[in-house]
Amino acid sequence: MAYGTFKGLKSKYYSEVTYTTDSAYSGISIFITDPKTMSLEEAIYTTGNKKPLAQMNPPGIAANKVVAKTNAAGFDTYGPDGMSFVGWHYVDGKYYLSGEKLSGINDTKLKNYINYQPWRKYPAFCIKTDGTATIRWMNHDRLKVAAPYCKTIISAFHALVYDSKSVFEYTVRDKDDDKRIIADWDDLNNTNYHHNNTLANGSTTSKSNRTLLGHKANGAFVLVCTWCGMDLRVAAKMMADLGCDYAVNMDGSSAIRMRVASGYTNGVKDPGQVCGNNNTKHDYYGTASCVYLT
Repeated sequence: MAYGTFKGLKSKYYSEVTYTTDSAYSGISIFITDPKTMSLEEAIYTTGNKKPLAQMNPPGIAANKVVAKTNAAGFDTYGPDGMSFVGWHYVDGKYYLSGEKLSGINDTKLKNYINYQPWRKYPAFCIKTDGTATIRWMNHDRLKVAAPYCKTIISAFHALVYDSKSVFEYTVRDKDDDKRIIADWDDLNNTNYHHNNTLANGSTTSKSNRTLLGHKANGAFVLVCTWCGMDLRVAAKMMADLGCDYAVNMDGSSAIRMRVASGYTNGVKDPGQVCGNNNTKHDYYGTASCVYLT
């Protein structure tokens, strides 16, 4: 069942669309990858090394292979200073936590962090080695089992779509052993559920700019920046309507930004920055979701 309709949506690469559900939301930038020729990896830089989005590339991937990117995880302050990212990440075989590179999977900082109330932590958007994706709330034991099957793990703020269902329209439970409910729109502050309304400054119901990340069952990734006010319920509906089997809310508000390379804008916009703030103070990040040519 579709929740809404799109105007201007392309089947792949860049689109600028209007999504209509309870009302019309315009100025939405969407990039859909070609799963035959593209994949997604996170660019990650530790505290003290934040960079403008244009200069960010994943480890081991040449800049001329990167064709689209958005901001990713939350961070401490705008500008080059402050903690470069929140949550924990796994990129290019290395673990990171709160702006710092760790010694490995058994690093005490990582174990202590993910073992304390893991269901309330940042949801982990996991890209598996077989090209599929999922969302997990890991403790250390779960991570040790899952890690060999994960290519990349990105900390998000909130789960939006899980197993092809909007977490706000259905009672959706995770697939781990406790089968915990992910969210309830009418009970957003229930601390027994995964949804943590204190993350991202309690912006679940606010009409904020959003950066979203999703995966489709055909292997495509979906990057979205909404240059319009949208609450997370609408965002989840939209990502479900885009065909995502898993989708998350990343950092938003003034942080949102998308860049697309020449040849991938579908003639909709000039290559370069296609969405986001033009204030250079905001153009320093510790992480970015990057689409690259395989």
